[in-house]
Amino acid sequence: MKNKIFTIVSIFLIVGVFFSCSKDESTGGILDHPTVALLKKSEWIITSQTLNGSDVFSSKDACERDDSYIFQSDSVCMRNENTIKCNPSNPGPFMSEWYFNEDYTDLTFDNMDYVVLELTETKLQVQEKSGTGAVFISTLEPK
Repeated sequence: MKNKIFTIVSIFLIVGVFFSCSKDESTGGILDHPTVALLKKSEWIITSQTLNGSDVFSSKDACERDDSYIFQSDSVCMRNENTIKCNPSNPGPFMSEWYFNEDYTDLTFDNMDYVVLELTETKLQVQEKSGTGAVFISTLEPK
């Protein structure tokens, strides 16, 4: 009797695992969206930043200007300090969560919320959502 119960329970577990895995693979979730694919395709580096139309990127420390961002499949954004380290005793990489809103118009990464102004294979342009009225725009390009 115990073997029969064990066999029945095993069959239910195997069927349950099979259907749960096949459902995940066939439904096409957020990771399959073309916008996500574009973001994950490259390692991105900031090439310009403006505040209310004025350049602020050139006034940043060199150690910040060479940072790059990798958007990984597991919703982890990895920021690398690359050649110039701001703090050699803590060179990173630094991890934060990244995700889009439902319609892929807002992006959160590096602990900040942004409106996506443009996302192509060669350009990611975002505007920080600050609520202060200031317009802070960052442009990133593939490294």
